[in-house]
Amino acid sequence: MRRIFRPIIIIGFFCLSLPGSLPAVEDIHFVMFGPDIKEDKNEVLGGLAPFVDWLNARIPFKLVPHFFQNPEKLDAFLNTHQTGFAMLDMSFFLEKRKKYGFVPFMKPIVNNRDTYQIILVTRKNHTLRTPRELKGRRVSTTSRYAGTHRFYSRAVFKNQIDIQKEFHLVYVRNAYSAMMDVMHKTSSAALVWGKDFTSMCRLNPAARRDLKVVYSSEEFPFHPFVYLRNQTTTNQVKSLSDQMIKQTESAEGRQLLMIFRYEGWSPVKPHEYDKLIAETGR
Repeated sequence: MRRIFRPIIIIGFFCLSLPGSLPAVEDIHFVMFGPDIKEDKNEVLGGLAPFVDWLNARIPFKLVPHFFQNPEKLDAFLNTHQTGFAMLDMSFFLEKRKKYGFVPFMKPIVNNRDTYQIILVTRKNHTLRTPRELKGRRVSTTSRYAGTHRFYSRAVFKNQIDIQKEFHLVYVRNAYSAMMDVMHKTSSAALVWGKDFTSMCRLNPAARRDLKVVYSSEEFPFHPFVYLRNQTTTNQVKSLSDQMIKQTESAEGRQLLMIFRYEGWSPVKPHEYDKLIAETGR
């Protein structure tokens, strides 16, 4: 028995130590934060899996995805797990960037743009002309997340309006429901993304006829894809960036981007978020 067993052990050890054997692939935690996503956590991770698998097949490390809807649970995870990359909403990025060392390096392209506006929509026959005239009135919106409310108050309305105090916020499932509330006169206004208003007017002639914009924010860069400083290497960031950009070069890659309703990724320019950071006081 010894004569058979001992060579097997020696051969096994020799094979493991061959210089040409494949090194272990490093696992890197990747978090996605969506406080207003209505789907179940497991459903979101299932939908995210093909996107992550596509990237993992092309980068020299393995992204391990996690999804959070609760900011406190995301905080707890980041405090206890070495995390390399994250897709965040704008408010969490702005408020926690110093604490965790978030560095934006990519942002999505939607409707051929990598910037967006937040707008207030009301009826054309309404006498409202400024946001201040909405004090105490019903305003339909999609986000219950307090961080988003702070972002709107500080960046969208330039610290002139605290939307939680001055508007009677009504929460609905999506931007189209918010604008339908205005058309049906159950709300005085809707607080939505400009791209959603454009889509609504294109698809619904009644919306184009009956609705108007009474306030538009400046153009903001989209919420960023970030890496965490001191928890990733330059080569890892470059490798992931290169493959994200290449997604638009194949039909499979473009299909996977539709998981997020994105058309591609745009590299973040130096200091692109500096103005937002200054305005939100973070």
